[in-house]
Amino acid sequence: MQDKYDVICIGAGPAGYSAAIGLAKAQKKVALIEKSSNQAGGTCLNEGCIPVKALIKVSRLHYEISKSGTSYGLNITSEKPTYKDIISYTKKVSDSLRRGLMFLFKSNNIDFIEGEAEIINDKEVIIKKDGNRLKIQAEHIILAMGSVARAIPGFEFDAKKILSSKQALELDELPSKVAIVGGGAIGIEFACAFKNLGSDVKIVELKDHILPEEDKDMALGLTAILKKQGIDILTNSLITIEKKGSMVEGKIKKRDEEIPFEADVLIVSVGRLANIDAEALSKVGIKTEKGKVIVNNKMETSLEKVYAIGDITHYPMLAHSAYKQAEIAVDAILNKKVKDININLIPNVVYSNYEFARVGIKEETAEAQKIDYKINKYSMRACGRAVAGNYPEGFIKVVYEASSKRIIGAAILAHDASELIHQFAIAIDKRLILKDIAELIYAHPTFSEAVHDACLS
Repeated sequence: MQDKYDVICIGAGPAGYSAAIGLAKAQKKVALIEKSSNQAGGTCLNEGCIPVKALIKVSRLHYEISKSGTSYGLNITSEKPTYKDIISYTKKVSDSLRRGLMFLFKSNNIDFIEGEAEIINDKEVIIKKDGNRLKIQAEHIILAMGSVARAIPGFEFDAKKILSSKQALELDELPSKVAIVGGGAIGIEFACAFKNLGSDVKIVELKDHILPEEDKDMALGLTAILKKQGIDILTNSLITIEKKGSMVEGKIKKRDEEIPFEADVLIVSVGRLANIDAEALSKVGIKTEKGKVIVNNKMETSLEKVYAIGDITHYPMLAHSAYKQAEIAVDAILNKKVKDININLIPNVVYSNYEFARVGIKEETAEAQKIDYKINKYSMRACGRAVAGNYPEGFIKVVYEASSKRIIGAAILAHDASELIHQFAIAIDKRLILKDIAELIYAHPTFSEAVHDACLS
C-alpha cells in the first residue's frame, strides 16, 4: 500500500470494481476502497443479482420437479425443501465469484483497502478502520458507493419479521406465509422464489398494476401468469401493520374494502436509495439533486477530476448500466473519446418464472410523444420450442415507426426473455427495420425464432 495513486475508487460494486480493473489494465495505479472484503462485488454479487438469481434457479427446479413433473409424464416426488440449505448454495455462488474478483484485484496490482472512505477534496480521501485514519491521494477519484434498500415509515427493518431483500436471503427457515410490499422487480422475484418453494405469497402494490413504470400491457400479462401460479396480487392497495408477534398481522385497504392479512414475514421492496451523504459531498463541492450525484456525459461531477458512477447517479439502478458508466469514466480519465449512453438501450429485466424484459421506447411513451407508431404482437403459444418445453405463456411486443417500419422498442414476456431481449437492443441501436429481422434464417425450434416471427407477423 502507498499514499499516492493515479486513481482512487470508492466502492467495490459493479461500477467501482469494473472501473478499477479497466484503469489497472491501462497501467494506472489504483486504490479500491470497500468496507470489507466480504462486500467486494457490492449489492449485486452479495445480496442482489447473483444470490437472488441462484435462489430463483433452485426454486424453479423444485417447482418443476415437485409440481410440474406429471405434466411432462414424470412421476417424481420431492420432500419439502430446506431453505437454509438453499441459501447456503446461493452464498457459495457469491463466495466463488467474490474470490474471483479478489484474484483479479491482486493480479492487476490493485490495492484493495478495507475501511470507510470519506472524500475531503478533489485529490484526497480519508479511510477509517478500527479507530485508525489513513489519508491517501490521487489525481482522479471515482465515487461508486452503490445503494441501500429504501425503508418506509411503519415498516422499519428488524431482520426478523420486517425484512429488506438482503435480510430475506438470511432466513434459516422457509416461511409458510410471505407478504411483499411493492410489486417492482425485486418484489416479484422474491414472490416467485418463495411460491416455487411452497410458501403462500401475497404482493401488495400501491399503483394500479405491478411493474408500474413498465408497459402496462406486459405487466397485466405477467400478473395473469403469476396469479395462475397461485401468487395473490393486490393492486391499488395500501397495507398497514397492526401487530407483530409470532406473525405479522394487519390490514390491506383496497378501495373501500379492508382485507385482514397475516404473514410469517413481510418483505419491503419499494426501491433503493443512493448510498451518499449529500451534505458531506456538498461541502467538498459535489452537487447532488434528489438524492443523486449530478454528472456530465463523462461521468464527471461538479468537482473536476472527481467522477460518480453506478446507483448514486441518475442512471438506472442496474449493474449493466453501472458497467457502462464505469467504461465511460475510464475512457474519460484515459483521455479517450467518450460516447454518450443511450438510456433507451439499457435493457430492463425481471427474473420472474416467466421473465419480463424490455428495451427501447415502450408503447405508452410512443403515444405520449405523439410518434406515429404501430405494434406487432406474437404469442409464445405459436413457438414450437416454448410449447415443447412447457413454457407456452407470454408474448412479444414490438413497437415500430408506422412509415419506416424501424424498430424503436420491444418487450418480451417469456421463458429466458433476458436472453432474447438483446436482439432487439441491437436492432434499435443499428436502426433496423422489421424486414431486416424477418429476412434472417433462425434455427428451428428455438425460443429466438419467436423474435423473428414477431417481426414477420
